[in-house]
Amino acid sequence: KQWYQRRVRGYILGLNLMERKVTVLLSRKGLGFQSLDCQGSRDNYILVALTTTGMLLYFRDKDWIERKVHDGFGLCVQLSHDGLLLATGGADKTVRLFTIDGLKLREAGVIRHKNLKWVWNLQISRDKEHIFISASEGVVQLWRRKDNISDAGEEEDGTVKFCRAYSGHEKSVVSLAYFERNT
Repeated sequence: KQWYQRRVRGYILGLNLMERKVTVLLSRKGLGFQSLDCQGSRDNYILVALTTTGMLLYFRDKDWIERKVHDGFGLCVQLSHDGLLLATGGADKTVRLFTIDGLKLREAGVIRHKNLKWVWNLQISRDKEHIFISASEGVVQLWRRKDNISDAGEEEDGTVKFCRAYSGHEKSVVSLAYFERNT
């Protein structure tokens, strides 16, 4: 059975992990989901959801945690392919990175940039070293994630470094796809 229904703390979720699709059938208190992502199999999965109020819901198998990660609108959430890194973006001009260890989320960096406004979408590279961000300015930004960046600038927190911007769009870039070739 590819589709099944799961009830978690007042949320009813329809999951199709074979195709990495999640449908929210009902949410509690009228809380709207802005973005969803999942990794894993039916019996061993990670599901993350970001609400319009900036609340991150992290479901792992039968357990879950809820954590406020953005002031204002939460706009996007992305898991790395192995489920060990999580990134969220919001209308508060930030991207937040978290490492995942079981049910523990540890903050692993915050991206702030003077030209970054609403973060509409993001993608994590397969090696978890690069993060692509699409935002309101019509620009896609590339950031590099490292454990020890010694030359962090004014807008960098020492764990991420701005690499370059890809411009050319007149309006917001609201969707982003990233493909990495096998070398």
